[in-house]
Amino acid sequence: MAKSIWSRKRDLFYALYFFQHFFITVLIDCTIAVPEQYLFPIQKTLQSFHIESNNDLLVANPQPWLVGFVWLEIIFQIPFFVAGTYYFFKGDKKIYLPSLIYGVEAAVTTFACLVELFYLDVPQSDFTKLFGFYLPTLIIPVFLSIDMYQRLSALIFPPKTKEKAEIKLN
Repeated sequence: MAKSIWSRKRDLFYALYFFQHFFITVLIDCTIAVPEQYLFPIQKTLQSFHIESNNDLLVANPQPWLVGFVWLEIIFQIPFFVAGTYYFFKGDKKIYLPSLIYGVEAAVTTFACLVELFYLDVPQSDFTKLFGFYLPTLIIPVFLSIDMYQRLSALIFPPKTKEKAEIKLN
């Protein structure tokens, strides 16, 4: 049986991150790919608020590559956020491999967005705000990927105990 979620701080962080990111993806990110006639009024309102508040030209004028990445979010990440929240709270190791895949995919797509920011014609203050807005969605998936790689490696290649090493020598 897994330890309490309160003693597994990283798992708690991941579960809460996935929980909140589910809503961000459904309410804001989806507006980039889903045709406007299929959006709920709250999605349109939040998208407009985000664009106006942050001068986010990535969302205001999405390029085809970004629309493709958002479809990956819709198809892969939204279901993963539900599973990730559940399995990290539960302490189930079966979430490690999907988390590694998510972490790499999310880091790559966010990195592409950050690179694009350097080429957009936005005032420095907006650039700084947007960079700060997107940077955590690069750092957290990179950290998650490293963590999941280490956890999976420990399961696949468990450390040899002294007793096992002595048996092999005899």
